[in-house]
Order: sequence, then structure tokens, then C-alpha cells
Amino acid sequence: MFNKLVTPIATQITTPQNINVDSGYFLEKLLLFDKIIVESIRFNEIPKFVRLFGFDSVMNLIKDESISFTTEIMGLGNFSNNELSSKFLYDFNY
Repeated sequence: MFNKLVTPIATQITTPQNINVDSGYFLEKLLLFDKIIVESIRFNEIPKFVRLFGFDSVMNLIKDESISFTTEIMGLGNFSNNELSSKFLYDFNY
């Protein structure tokens, strides 16, 4: 069994509140890994988990630290209509 996995479990359909949780993927990863860190979409997966698995089961998974949630942004980007400004152009000479 592997130690830890960081993964999204849901996909956003139209809005952050309208998501699709892949319960089969979640259960498969729960069997393979000791701990799953869910890349959450504003914690909207939790009500879906409760509907699918029941409140007590979800609470046990959280208490046992089998699952946890993170809402950190996992990407970098430059959001601009302009070309890269000179502050992003570096000349590394050694």
C-alpha cells in the first residue's frame, strides 16, 4: 500500500457549487493509499461525500486522517493581455 496521494476527486461542471464527485475513483484510491489529500473545490465535495457514504463514515475517515482537504491553488500563471514585461525577463549570467 502506498503512503499518500494528493488528487482532485471532483470536477466543476458550471459553478463551484455544481460539481461532479467521482466516487469510484475515490474508493479505489482509498483502498490503495493510506492517506488521500483532496484538492478541494471550496469544500463542496464534503456534502456530496456525506450523501454518498453517510455522515458517520465521512467523519470516521476525517478523524482517522484517511482523508484531508486542501484548497490551495496548485498552479502558476501570468494573467495579462500584454506581452511579458521586462520584470519577468531575467538574464542569468554566471
